[in-house]
Amino acid sequence: MDSRLLDAFIAVVHSRSYSAAAEQLSLPKSTISRHVTELERSLGVRLLHRTTRRLNVTAAGQSLFERVEPLMASLRQALMEVPERDGHASGTLRVTASVDFGVAVLAPLLREFLDKFPNVSVDLRLTNEYVDIVKEGLDIALRLASRRLDDSSLQARRVGQLPLYLVASPQYLDQARAIRSPKDLDDQRWVRFRGMRSVRLEGPGGSIRLEPKSRLVVDDMLAAREAVRAGAGLGLLPSFTLDGDLRRGDVVRVLPKWQLPSTEVWLLWPSSTYVPLKVSVFNDFIAERLKHGAALRG
Repeated sequence: MDSRLLDAFIAVVHSRSYSAAAEQLSLPKSTISRHVTELERSLGVRLLHRTTRRLNVTAAGQSLFERVEPLMASLRQALMEVPERDGHASGTLRVTASVDFGVAVLAPLLREFLDKFPNVSVDLRLTNEYVDIVKEGLDIALRLASRRLDDSSLQARRVGQLPLYLVASPQYLDQARAIRSPKDLDDQRWVRFRGMRSVRLEGPGGSIRLEPKSRLVVDDMLAAREAVRAGAGLGLLPSFTLDGDLRRGDVVRVLPKWQLPSTEVWLLWPSSTYVPLKVSVFNDFIAERLKHGAALRG
């Protein structure tokens, strides 16, 4: 049913006048009368009795008014409160990221984002489990991957590169067999991140692929860093977890002349012809902050 018919009926009942209702809705009186007549015809009942001197509401009309008027008022209020209808980013932005990246990189950036966009709130969900952002009703995800993430239900934007370093603690290196080339890595202990099956190194001698031997497998980069710092073995860790550790000498780089492939930082959000402004501004904000890599260095 056309909501304009209900608006006209409610205005007439409120004011007990077609003329006053027409003025209230900024419509011709004839249009108000036509809308009420069309509403009565569609319902098959008489809603109003009109004479030359007065207008009365029928029992059916009064029942309809009492039920519909609060609903229409609520609907108008909801439409007025639709986020971003005034052209400003607003509403709650639901974001997900891995625990380590969220703690070390994303969380420190959120204060600036919230200061810049005072009408936006952030609901940050950190987990190392895969999250279906469409199914869970989330707005955007930050993911780390070595290649583009293909998913037809999502849009993707690469916003940064994350250097990976092969590191170990001085204590571990003091007691381990000397590491002078990649072939010396075969007999070393490793702290391996879950899902990492092999490591490819590129350096003066070309490219070499290794399959680390490990008795310790973790699913959190910060936990891996702590284990490496404690001397549990070699670790392949992202730069954002290591900046202070490298400066202090808590860990040192192993085979620094050999390069490891960088991991890429991706923003993912549901594919749609309409992208909420709160998603767009967060997208651009994160891309700008990660562009030069300062936030990724810890």
